Amino acid sequence: MVENDLPKDRLSIGQFAQLSLISIKALRLYHRKGLLEPASIDPFTGYRYYLKVQLNDARLIRMMRQMEMPLALIHEMLEVMKVDSKKAESMLFEYQQSFEKRKQLVDAISDQLLDYINHKEFEMTIEVNQVKAKAQHVVSITKNVPINELDQYIGQTIGRLQKFVQDQGEAPVGPPFGIYHGQINDDGDTGPIEVCVPVNQAVTGDGDIEYKIFDEVNTAVVDMRGPDCSFPAILKGYDATSNWIIKNGHEMAGSPREVWFTAPGEAAHMQIQWPFS
Repeated sequence: MVENDLPKDRLSIGQFAQLSLISIKALRLYHRKGLLEPASIDPFTGYRYYLKVQLNDARLIRMMRQMEMPLALIHEMLEVMKVDSKKAESMLFEYQQSFEKRKQLVDAISDQLLDYINHKEFEMTIEVNQVKAKAQHVVSITKNVPINELDQYIGQTIGRLQKFVQDQGEAPVGPPFGIYHGQINDDGDTGPIEVCVPVNQAVTGDGDIEYKIFDEVNTAVVDMRGPDCSFPAILKGYDATSNWIIKNGHEMAGSPREVWFTAPGEAAHMQIQWPFS
């Protein structure tokens, strides 16, 4: 059957691609992903055919792909649009916010990257000190957390641990801190991060709340304040501590820690402590 002989409501993949402004290659991908399936497939030739009413979904997909929306999220959005427009609006707004944060991150890193591209000396002006961290009793929770949920998760978990300690008739004896046991990024599972609250003595854990003792250890320490506490600026602190450890002939002796003296914000104050031996 040639394209001109098709029923009025049916389109070949070539016609559908032309009308939807989506390439044939992309349409085949969307079929494999279950995102936009043909209305029918010829059992003898394997040719794909679409209905004209599917152009609406195709154009929605095209718009969302132009926003660099992942295919999995597009699939979810299309399903939600059918039953709950308000939820779909909320999902779109959340994606817009996430996209803006990624753009801000790109802008923030670009200047640093240009220095490397142009072979400029990387200036490390952050002061690094050697501090012996005393042994600590802590209660902690360890979890994999996506970066877009990290700040909220840390605040909620600190509050939960502090309440747990108080319910035990105790009180926190130092600022809360986090131990990054893996990378925190946008690629699937991240971390995990272990959020810790120091306590004066042993307490009984409960569920995902653990009681631990951290041994005394030497650490390379940098103080971070204000906007330097925000990502990605804070990475300079991690670079400074790791460079110091290597430069002085030491070896890393555990995962780095962030000690949070204040909440995030313009007046933020934290320390990065990297154990070494």
